[in-house]
Order: sequence, then C-alpha cells, then structure tokens
Amino acid sequence: MKTTMPSILPPPAATSGVTLGGRLRRINGITLGVALTIVATIAIVSSFALGLVALMNTSRLQARMLAENAAAALMFEDTRSAREMMQSLRNLSQLDEATLYTNHGQVLARYHAGGSAPSGRRPLLRVGDDMSVTLAGIEVRQPVLFEGRTQGTVRMSMSLEPLYRQTLWQMLATLGAALLALLTNRALLRALNASVLRPLKQLGRLMERVSNETDYRLRVDASGIAEIDALGNGFNAMLRQIQERDATLAAHRDHLEEEVAARTAELRSAKEAAEAASQAKSEFLATMSHEIRTPMNGVLGMNELLLDSSDLAPHLRAWAEAVQVSGQHLLGVINDILDYSKIESGHMQLESVDFDLVEVIEDALAMFARQAESKGLELAAHCVPPHAPLALRGDPFRLRQVIANLIGNAIKFTEQGEIVVRVEVLAQDGERTALRIAVKDTGIGIAEAVQERIFDHFSQADSSTTRRYGGTGLGLAICRRLLDLMGGSIRVESTPGLGSTFLIDLCLPRASATPAAARPDGLLAGVRVLVVDDNRTNRYILSQQMEGWRMRVVCAESGEQALARMSEAVEAGEPFDLAVLDMHMPEMNGLQLAQTIQARPQLAKTRLMMLASTYLDVDRSTREHAGILRSVNKPIRRAELRRVIDEVLAHGLVAPAARSRPSKIPAATLRGNVLLVEDNPVNQNVARAMLARLGVQMSLAGNGLEAVEMVERQRFDLVLMDCQMPVMDGFEATRRIRAREREHPERPSLPIVALTANAQSGDRETCLAAGMDDYLAKPVTVGGLTAMLARHLEPAAAETAVPAATPDALPSDFDPQVLAALPMVADGSAPEFAHEMLQIYEQTSTEALAQIEVALSAGPAQAQVLLRQMHTLKSSSAQVGAMALAGLAGRFENELRSGHAGRPEWIGTLREAHARARRAWERDAAMHATMQASP
Repeated sequence: MKTTMPSILPPPAATSGVTLGGRLRRINGITLGVALTIVATIAIVSSFALGLVALMNTSRLQARMLAENAAAALMFEDTRSAREMMQSLRNLSQLDEATLYTNHGQVLARYHAGGSAPSGRRPLLRVGDDMSVTLAGIEVRQPVLFEGRTQGTVRMSMSLEPLYRQTLWQMLATLGAALLALLTNRALLRALNASVLRPLKQLGRLMERVSNETDYRLRVDASGIAEIDALGNGFNAMLRQIQERDATLAAHRDHLEEEVAARTAELRSAKEAAEAASQAKSEFLATMSHEIRTPMNGVLGMNELLLDSSDLAPHLRAWAEAVQVSGQHLLGVINDILDYSKIESGHMQLESVDFDLVEVIEDALAMFARQAESKGLELAAHCVPPHAPLALRGDPFRLRQVIANLIGNAIKFTEQGEIVVRVEVLAQDGERTALRIAVKDTGIGIAEAVQERIFDHFSQADSSTTRRYGGTGLGLAICRRLLDLMGGSIRVESTPGLGSTFLIDLCLPRASATPAAARPDGLLAGVRVLVVDDNRTNRYILSQQMEGWRMRVVCAESGEQALARMSEAVEAGEPFDLAVLDMHMPEMNGLQLAQTIQARPQLAKTRLMMLASTYLDVDRSTREHAGILRSVNKPIRRAELRRVIDEVLAHGLVAPAARSRPSKIPAATLRGNVLLVEDNPVNQNVARAMLARLGVQMSLAGNGLEAVEMVERQRFDLVLMDCQMPVMDGFEATRRIRAREREHPERPSLPIVALTANAQSGDRETCLAAGMDDYLAKPVTVGGLTAMLARHLEPAAAETAVPAATPDALPSDFDPQVLAALPMVADGSAPEFAHEMLQIYEQTSTEALAQIEVALSAGPAQAQVLLRQMHTLKSSSAQVGAMALAGLAGRFENELRSGHAGRPEWIGTLREAHARARRAWERDAAMHATMQASP
C-alpha cells in the first residue's frame, strides 16, 4: 500500500523586499562609494593643503626679495625708484596688492592688480607674526633692513583664487574617476553574483518542488562551492531520513490502533496499581500511627504516675522527666502523622455540633498561656464586632486544632511582642455566618518566595527551620486539609522581620439551639473604667470590649500616666469606678501601682482588679494588701472578664488594707549549692540570709572574674549572677562560663540566673542573649527568690509551701516593711538583723555618694565609675527600703546609659534624699523603741 506523507516544508512565501543579488549589489556599491569618497576627500584636502603651504612659502620668499630690493629706495626715500620697482611685480599672477611703507607708516609706493584685496578680511590663520591667511588670500609683512637697521616695511597680498580653481578641477577629475570605478564594479559584480546565486536559486526551486509534490526522492546536485554544497548535502540527508520514516510509518499504519489500545490498557493498569499502593500506604500509615500512639499513651501515663511519687530519687526523677518531655514530643509527631494519614486515606470525618467560637479560641489560647509567658509574649483574642453572636455549628475540636497549631507556630517563631487572634464577622444571614480568623504575630516572618510552599506536607520555610525550631512540617498542611474539608481556606501575609498573619476564611451554619441570654449590658452602662496596660493591642481590645458593654473607658500606658489620669478625674468630680491594672509593666508594675493608689486617699475609692499571668507568683493576701479585689488571668476570656467586673462593681467600697506583719517563712524548703556573684555588701547579706533560711548552701564571689574561677574549681547547682559589677560584669562572666561548657560538652549545663535592678523592657532579652537561664529583678523578695530557686533546684526532703511574695516597696523615703520582710526578721529569729543592715547600708551608701561626687567633678573621664556607683546606690537603697533615693539613682542611671553626661546638681539631690531616708529610719527606730518600752 503506497502512502504519501504530508509535506513538512512550508509553502513558498510571496516574494517581497529585495533579492539577495540586489542586496549584495547595494552593499558593494555603498562600500565602494564610501571608500572612494574617503580616498577622494583625503586626496583633495591634502592637495589643497600642499598648494596652500607652497603658496605661503612662495609669498614669504617674494616678500623677502622685494624687501631687499627696496632697501635703497626707502633709505633715500626715492619715490620714483620705488614705483618702478613695484611695477615690476605685475608679472606675478597671484599678487593682488603690494605696498612699501616707511618707518613712519607712510606709503612710499603701492602696486594694485585690480582684484579684491584681502587686507580688510578677518584672518582665519596666523603663521608667525609676519603672515595671516583669509578665505580670499594670504597677507605677508616683511621688514626692510639696511645695515641691520629697519628702514620700512613691505606688505604683500596673494590671492587664493588660482588655488581654488585648481582644487575644483581636481574634484571634477576625482568624481569622474569614481563614476567610472562604480560602473566597472557593477559589471564585474553582476558576473560574480551570477556564479554564486545560480546554485542557490536551483536549491530554492528544488525545495519548492519537494514542498509541492512531496517527492522525497529528489536530490540537490553539487555546485562546486563548498558552503552551498554543505547546505545541499544537509538537505539531501533530511530528504533521505524523511523518505525512510515515511516508509516506516506506512509499514506500521495498519497496526497503529492495536498498539494504542495495548498501551492504553497498560497505563490504566499501572494507574490502578499506583492508586492501590497509595491507598494501602495511607491505610498502613494510619494503622501504624494508631498502634504506636496507643502504647505511647500508656508509657506517658505510667511515667506521669512515677513522677508524682514522692520517694523518687533525684537522678531517677530527672530521667523520668526527660522521658516525659521526649515522649510528649514524639506523641505530637505521631498525632500529626495520624491526622495527615487519615486525611490522605479519606477516613477523616468531621462532626457537626453546636459550639461557641469565642470559647474555642479562648481554649486554644489557654493551652499556650504558660509557653507564651515563659517567652514574655502577650496573648490576646479580639472579636469584631465585640458582641457579635458566634454560636455556630461545625467541628469545634478540629477548628480548635487548626487555631492551636497556628498559635503554637506563632509562639515558636516569635521571640518578643505579641500574638493576637482576631475574629471578624464578614456577613450573616438567617442560616450561615461568614467569618475570618486571623492569627497575627510579631515574629521572624516568612519570605514571599516560600509563603505558598509552607502549606505543603513535610515542607518548611528553609532547611534550617527544623534544626532551629523543630517540627515535622505537617502542621500547616493538616490545617489546610482540615479547612478544605470544612469548606474554608487559609493563606498567609508576611514580611520578613515584621511578623506574619495567617488568615482563615470560613462560612459555617449558625447553631441550631438558641444560646443562653447574656447579662444585659445596661448594668455596666456609664461605669467609668481606667485600663492600664503598656501593650497597645491589649488596651485596644479591652477598650473595645468594655465600650461594647457601654462602659466609659479611658486608657493609660504606664503607672505614672494612670496616676495622672486618676488625679485629673478626681479634680473634675468624675472619679473612676474601676481600674483594670496589668501586672507586667516597665518602671512601675501593676502591684506597685495598686499600692501607690491605696496610699493616696483621694484615689483609694476606685475599685481595683488585676490582669496577670496564669503562673504569676503573687498570692491572694499580697493582692488584697495592695487593694486589688480580683485578678483575671491572661489570656483573658470574655465571659470571665464580664463576670469579674460584675463581681468587683458589686463589692462595697473597700478601705485600703492595713499593713500586716509578714507571716513566718518556712525554713529548709530547698537544697543545693548556690554561687552568689554580688559586689554590694548590703545585697550580699540579704541574699545570704534568705538562702540560709531556705536551706541552700551558698558561696560568694565579689565579681565576675572570681565567679569564673570558682566555677572551674567547684561544682555548683545554680549561679545567682549580678549584672553590673567591677572588674568583670555578669554578662561577660556568663559568656565565659558558657564558652568553657562548649569546650567540655560532657559537663552538664550550669543554670545561671541574672540579678539586676534594671526592670525595663528588653533587659530580660539581654540576659537571655548572654546565656543566662532566668531573670530575677531587685529588690529580691523571698517569694520571688523561692519561686525562682524552685525552678532550678531540687526541693528538700520535707517539702513545704512556697512562701508568698511580699509587696514591693512604695516610692517613699523609707519603707520599714522591706526590712521587716527579711526572713530572719519576719520570723523573729534575728530581729537585730534589720539594724545591722541599716548600719552597713549607711556606711556603703555614704561611700557611694562620695565617689559619685568625685566622679561628677572629674567629668567624662570617670563616666564608668559614675555609672557603676549610681547602679550600686540604686540597688542597695531599694534593698533596705529607701525607695525615693533608689528611684532618683535609677533615673540618673538611665540618663547615663542613654549617653547623657552627669550633672553637678545630682549630688545635692541624692544627699538630700539620703538624709530624708536616714531621718525616716531613725524616726521609725525611735517609735519602735517607745512601743517596746510602753507597758
């Protein structure tokens, strides 16, 4: 069966433009024309220039000869002889004018040929002082000398007209020669092109024939030109291959349908096998994950019972805790794999029950409260509008899983700042609610190039993420799959370094059951409330929530600002009914602010409640002592906030709590060997007494260098490291200890806790960056010290309750309660210890003031000494209760750290505060002695 293969060559296109021969002729003509033009131009210009130079030389020579012949005539002023001599110049055809001048500039004789003289034209070129060239001619001046003396001057003007005529004739001759050359070249090029283009035309006609007739048996003949023969051989080879393939296709055409059917059956079988293998793999993975998780739950449960036993040896407890942590991490990985495998295998089934979205989000936030608190992060939830009904129907467990995964990731990748979950109702109708859930953090952010890839399974932003932060890369993939099952979507908006926002869009049916009626907002209408929080997001969320309850809200971002707002409200006759205080604020925390409010009678009528961390170590008696009626744990639940506000407002006016004597501090609650690194004698004695009372063995180092050497020689369970010390500060000492630990990885890491009076934002991060494990602000309280030690040391055999923290001192001249809270004074075992502390403080503070005065007088040369002594005065003053002096020293220290120079008036202010503090404690001591002497 003969078949004809369709033409693979395109049909010949209509001829347009110039031909190859025409283009070659054009290129050759242009090339030759340019070359001839260049040559002719050079020849004509050079000929003109040479003629001009020759004329200039001739003119100078003729002027010199005329000057020599006119010397006698000028000497005797023989006018007749001079005129006859000038008439002899008429044979010079190029001469226009010649003039003979005397020394006085008078014309003795002149010759004029009748042409236009160039003397009046502006010279184009000057050749020396005696010659100038114009467009019309050349002018030469030659002095007439006789016996070395100048008798006059000869001026000659030579015309350039003959030179111009000569140049014109030369141009015409050159043009004729060029035309003759172009004509000759055209004839020769025509013959040359014919010999070259003829084989190309033959090849083109053959290609057109092959295209029209599809006859692949045709071949191109040799032309004798190597390049064209190479083109022809290639074309012949292509025709040969096409002819062979045409024959092969013709042979297999009858069997093509059978081969296609067979291949299709094979592909279908392979596809079914691949799908079956994928299904079997997913089912196997789901089964194995479940089988692994079941005994894992048993292991963790039994290990938790083991940890609860009181007779477990310390080293066995450490091993069991390691097992618990590792097991929980492994269980999390297994759960992720199980969920993903269920989704992949199609076994994931979603529930459809009524639930409250606000409760789901608040539950998810509560799961991470302690983890966020350990990193110093703020957790908050915000609903827009604040009181929109969010009773929905769906799978609350899986939705909580999605939100919890996003919150966990946000905490993992955020070192400072906040994580806010925002719920926004986009649209509502009778049946469904469209909403958007946004989880926003202030973490490291995600590069735009990988924002979509992070939702793929086993994928993270980059290869270092798993090593640095952990995780399997399944969390976000599971979130996307679960939301797909719910009919929702997830995406991310992020800028590296500025945080990320994960956005969930959902449309869920409204709950079938009607939610219980909320308490009417009218009960809170018109209540004036002051919200005090240093975090702007928290202030905004709280104000929106309370304004939704029709309360009159005023916000303050610090304790000082809150006191000012409260004073202004009292003066205006509209005091606040309620103040909501955040516990964690720089400079003045919520407890200190509450104590200050209670100390001012005009402000004490305002009811107080506190927003605190779930794990804050402030007991109920301490809060009541500061006048705080209730405390709400963060992250704040909307329902709980409303309930607590109702209870606080229903409470009667509470008078400021009287200061009570601190309860006795239980002894020997902890055990361990602690190294205290502190240079201040007052702080050394306070810490020694507290640690001894808690049953902790203590060693003392006066600076960071001593601490590094002692850690090398002796084993310690904990280091309490002051940050500001002479010789070597606590940061450098910590870095050296950590560097030596890296050199000896077999040694366990030594816990190091920072002791610093700097309680400002960023100090905790600075301590952690230096390698410290924890942070304890001065003045150190028994409760705070005990809670911190309990996190790092083993408890004593007979464990007792952790003592409550004493309230921080008020910013007064002297607060005796600070010394009264010391353990040996509080329990009555060493009441004279307070007096001893004051004696030591009076000596050290007097020395510090003297050194501050000297440093202020010395100027910038003693800046470091001034800063160190100011820090020492602040720390020791706060430790004994001289709060006004401590506040002044702290403010001056902050100015020094900001780069400002010390001012001489500081010393007077400090000495005055020191004197007031001394009078106050002497007055307190006299009052105490009088009370002891009375019957």
